[in-house]
Formats: sequence, structure tokens, C-alpha cells
Amino acid sequence: MSKMQKIAVCIGYGPGIGAATARKFSKEGFQVALISRNADKLKAATKEIPNSHAFPADVTDPTSLTSALQSVQSALGPIDCMVYNAGSGLWKSYDELEIDELDYSMKCNCYGLLTAAKAVCPSMQARGSGSVIITGATAALRGKPKTAAFAAAKAAQRSMAQSLARQLFPNNIHVSYVIIDGAVGLSETRIDPDAIADTYFTLYQQPKSCWTFELDVRPYVETW
Repeated sequence: MSKMQKIAVCIGYGPGIGAATARKFSKEGFQVALISRNADKLKAATKEIPNSHAFPADVTDPTSLTSALQSVQSALGPIDCMVYNAGSGLWKSYDELEIDELDYSMKCNCYGLLTAAKAVCPSMQARGSGSVIITGATAALRGKPKTAAFAAAKAAQRSMAQSLARQLFPNNIHVSYVIIDGAVGLSETRIDPDAIADTYFTLYQQPKSCWTFELDVRPYVETW
């Protein structure tokens, strides 16, 4: 690996946005660290995506996630772009929802983001450069009857992202929050994950005189 090669990490790797993002950054010449709980799926992914590396971890466990991100930086080098793609969909109304379920959703969407930021962003601040891209959802803006946990956790995540952006922008660290408004998939009525990955890379490349913090994406047929 070239010492000049850039490093990206995808936290919450999966077959949709995570895989597309990893492929995109790999195609653009990055070494890409993949983080998720399933070690077997990560191992398989590294065989399919060039220059990708598996770092199994549980985003809801601060010790596990911190250790994985430290390992990424020790093995590959300083992280140039962190994509926080972890999330948990839990579709229950308030009267069906248990406190521990809400707590899990908060851990996955918000607490994990804080853990990741604390593990990665100080190095970015020391270097005076970096990018953090967070996969959000429309639920961050409005709750519906069956999104009591998901909407609350995504709203908290969005607020955390705003706090990170306002603190880190002056350090030349671009923090962006992408609201995914629609189902992700390959049919015409869904958002193509590769198109989302292209959008993420565009955010990474934005000149610092014209940074986007919040961006929403949806298919043309989505009602909004």
C-alpha cells in the first residue's frame, strides 16, 4: 500500500449503501476498511471489493467499535473519510415499544456515531483535514406512528451531526448528513445504492468554499 494512498472507513457495512460506498471509494483509489458485526460477510466482501479490509465490530458496544477503529488506523493509517452508515429499523408504535428497544436504536444510530467520532476525529483535527459522512433518514425530520424508536434515534443522530459539523468545520473537517428519503434498491421506484455512493463521493470532493452539511435524496416517484 502506498503511503500516499487515502483511507476510508465504512461503519455499518451491508449489501446496500455500505457495499456501494465501499466499491466507489475503492474504485477511486482508496484503501477501504469495512466494519460490521458479521465477520464472515466482511471476509467475503474483501474478496469482492479490491483494497478492502475487514474489521468486525459491534457499533452498539463502545469498546468494540473504538478498538476496531484504532486497529484500522494502526493497520492502514490515518482515516481521510469516515462514512457512518449504521442504523437500526424498528417499526413499532409507542404502546408497542419497550425501553430497551429504544435504547438499542439510540445506541446504533446516535451513541455509535459519537463513539466513532471520538475515535477518528481527533486525528483529523490534528492533521487539519478529513470528511465525515452520515447516512440519515427522513425520520430524523418527522416521526410517524410506527417510527417511535427509529425517528427518535435518527433525530438525535441528526442533532449530533449538527454539533459535530459546527465544531469541526473550522478545523477543515467536512461533516455532512444525507437524508435518505425512500427505499434503497435497484428498481426504478427505489434509490439506487450506487447513486447514493456517487453522492457520498461528491460530498467528499466538495471544495471547502462550498461545503454541504445536509442533503436529501429521493427517487423521482417519491411523494414528499
